[in-house]
Amino acid sequence: MRAADQVLVLGVLVLWGVWGVVLKFAMRDLGIQVLFWTQIVQLPIFLAYLAAIGKLWPLHFSGVGLLAAIAAGVLVGVGSVLFYVLLAHREVSVVFPLTALYPGVTAALGMTLLGEGVSASKLLGIGLALIAAVLLTRA
Repeated sequence: MRAADQVLVLGVLVLWGVWGVVLKFAMRDLGIQVLFWTQIVQLPIFLAYLAAIGKLWPLHFSGVGLLAAIAAGVLVGVGSVLFYVLLAHREVSVVFPLTALYPGVTAALGMTLLGEGVSASKLLGIGLALIAAVLLTRA
């Protein structure tokens, strides 16, 4: 992995790691309405980024990509609601690690639906993630 990519990964890890704790504080005061506020704040950030890299205009309104983007939006939207409801009832130290196992689902689907390579190390990683899920949910 390139050094620039490593910096990006580190940035995501730190920002999303801190996000979890800040989100729990916000939920204590705002409850599930925190969904509204986090989404409102995200949109201008996304638009500013797209404008900065020159990809905001023209918008595309056709094709399989648009249908897939809409489907992805529905999936992430419903998943976010479920995530926030779960976070309202459980500890941040359990919710985040458990829901962070979703890449195992993505990897399995990528291997089966997209024909991505299946290696022993990928299968081992998914297996270890499942073991981690069991350990995290034990009292």
